[in-house]
Amino acid sequence: MPRFGFAYLPFGKKTVIRGGYGIYSVTILGAVFYSLTGIHTSDTRTFDNGRDASGNPLFQFPRPFLSGLGTLTAVGNADFRRGNQVDSPDPYVQQWSLTLEQDLGWKTGLRVTYTGSHTIKLYMSPDLNQLHANTAGYSASKASRPYPNWAIVYSRDPIAGARYNAVTTELNKRMSNNLTFQSSWTWAKNLSNALGSNSSSFPGEAGNVPTDRFNLDLDKANVSATRRHRWLTTFLYQTPVGKSWNPVLKSAAGGWNLSGILLYQTGPFLTPITGGSTDPSGTNVDARANDRPDFTGAGNGNLEASSRSVTRWFDRTAFRIPASNIGRNGYVGAGMLVGPGTVNVSSKVQKRFFVTENAYFQLEGSAVNLMNHANFAAPGLNISASSFGVISSTQGQEGSGARQLQVSLRFTF
Repeated sequence: MPRFGFAYLPFGKKTVIRGGYGIYSVTILGAVFYSLTGIHTSDTRTFDNGRDASGNPLFQFPRPFLSGLGTLTAVGNADFRRGNQVDSPDPYVQQWSLTLEQDLGWKTGLRVTYTGSHTIKLYMSPDLNQLHANTAGYSASKASRPYPNWAIVYSRDPIAGARYNAVTTELNKRMSNNLTFQSSWTWAKNLSNALGSNSSSFPGEAGNVPTDRFNLDLDKANVSATRRHRWLTTFLYQTPVGKSWNPVLKSAAGGWNLSGILLYQTGPFLTPITGGSTDPSGTNVDARANDRPDFTGAGNGNLEASSRSVTRWFDRTAFRIPASNIGRNGYVGAGMLVGPGTVNVSSKVQKRFFVTENAYFQLEGSAVNLMNHANFAAPGLNISASSFGVISSTQGQEGSGARQLQVSLRFTF
């Protein structure tokens, strides 16, 4: 789709200003794509016909003789999942950036970049049979559903979006004096209303269920997987070989490679939930969409670093469960809590011992999470459970689990 970019040298060849704007189509994948491929499929559904308090079937065929047409008293307990519009438009992203690059000398460059984007027509999966929030309660109001002969009527609609803004500072050093490295720090804010009521990842391809289809911004929040701060450094250092070294010393002490990855990032954005223990909105959405609680006025639930522990990462006293049928959803917004961050240092040392020009032994030792830093996974989020704020496992992504050491010897010829 249309794109524009420029580069400008304002002060000679050591300073560059770059910028650009583009529109990019987002490929539809996953469940949305599968349901639009036109492949013939079959679907068999079974609907249980329950009985009322007197033992009569809830659904009865009309009686054409004697006793009249009968009643259809309890139609509407079956779900319809999920309808797609076959010619629904693809999502797309508008992205823009502005970059300043500076040559610092010593084969080292500094780059500072602002990046922004606006994603449009992300998929959500609203319940088209959802009621407006009310105080009468779902049992008393469900007869007024748009499709009274059904319970849930899910669709997949491109009605949500996202906005991303970030500043990235990078320092790059090309190989010189036996050292090369790249270090970057990103300060980012990624907001989306396509997350659903309680998301812990990026917006799903199939579309998440919104808390209230009439007010999608109730779910507008920081995208969990986009960390506010992320610092990442990679490096490689080669031990020098002195020209005056004798062959034995040169072979033993020279030619070692030391490389490493250093990662620091703040925690994911998380959402406290009630677990569907009440139905504040009177719509019956809360039980399946994990409605959010109310604040008590005792803070936002995030504890100071000095007060956090694996058994109390969040402050339970900051939240309370709202009563049923109060005509609204809980006041706590999505993504209000911040989970544990990540600190990880991984490294490798490597040496090749040449037998001939094309044959050599390669000795290496590697360490993942060298410092064995405890990187905790997300705590429990259900305020109705005793596990709220309790950490029960560690992270596994990006090598942030328990320390792993490995030594290997390989012969290549």
